[in-house]
Amino acid sequence: MKKVEYKRYTMKTLEMKYLNLFALILSLFTGLVLSSCDKECNESNSLKDPVYFQYEARNYAWGFYHVGWYIDNKGNFDYYSLPEDLVEPDSSGYISKANLLANLTKADSIVYNISIHALQNQVELIDAVDEKKFSEIEHVGADIGIVNLYCYQWDKNRNLYKRFLLATGGDFIQYNLDPEARELTAWMIAIGDESGTFSWH
Repeated sequence: MKKVEYKRYTMKTLEMKYLNLFALILSLFTGLVLSSCDKECNESNSLKDPVYFQYEARNYAWGFYHVGWYIDNKGNFDYYSLPEDLVEPDSSGYISKANLLANLTKADSIVYNISIHALQNQVELIDAVDEKKFSEIEHVGADIGIVNLYCYQWDKNRNLYKRFLLATGGDFIQYNLDPEARELTAWMIAIGDESGTFSWH
């Protein structure tokens, strides 16, 4: 009859097995956390520009009305009202980083915020935007004022930012027909409604 041998587990052996199992679980958990952190940090670090989008409304019908917000690299909606000495881009839409940062200081409150991930999804479309074709102007009212939606694109050859018009609303409506511009316009209109900061006419 074959003798059956039973392996004896000492307390020390069991402790070592549990310690090894714990170390493996801890290693896997740490790896997942670091991977998640790296993804979030990379997304955050990739958003280096001070401003990506701008909403602006003006009306001269019953006194001067001028409000708007910038979406910065943290996803904040930096709101301004009747800002003094706001630097406008030149006739070609170009503005320096220093002037853009100066404009950002005119904002006096944060009225909304979106996640870095949500912002990144939209920022990725900016480089493909151009201003080659616009829709026909549609007149819709009077004394409504003018609302403009913009995005900012970095021009590395000029070391300047270029502001692109995505859409105009208010007394008349006109859209940038570039596919990426239309997608960004739809997003900005939706986020304006969601945030309660403006409604599109």
